[in-house]
Amino acid sequence: MTSLKLRAVKGRIMQGAFAIVPACPAAGCGKAEFLILIKNLIDFGIKISVIAVGFAVAYGGFLVLTSGGSEDKVSRGHQAITAAVIGITIVLSAWLIVNTLIEFFTNCTGQWNVFGNFKCSQ
Repeated sequence: MTSLKLRAVKGRIMQGAFAIVPACPAAGCGKAEFLILIKNLIDFGIKISVIAVGFAVAYGGFLVLTSGGSEDKVSRGHQAITAAVIGITIVLSAWLIVNTLIEFFTNCTGQWNVFGNFKCSQ
């Protein structure tokens, strides 16, 4: 890959769904940027966990569908699906608690389903 292509890819990553570290103003980073960083990390974790849940549910479904009457495989498939649902419930509950606390104790607001849409007033 040429250097120009690498810079273009890096630019898309920094501006896209993986832009975790916020841009600091010329005066330097402050409390608002730190809270935005925490929020972006949580949003990134949610995206990764949703992907992991999808794979876990697919794996569990695959085990159930290919069990061939084996009670062990059906049980393992149900356990994988149950664990995935419990895991995503825990992740989303943690997001809800942290997001509520940040919005309650600071002047920061945002939407959990729009990555990078978290703004703090100084």
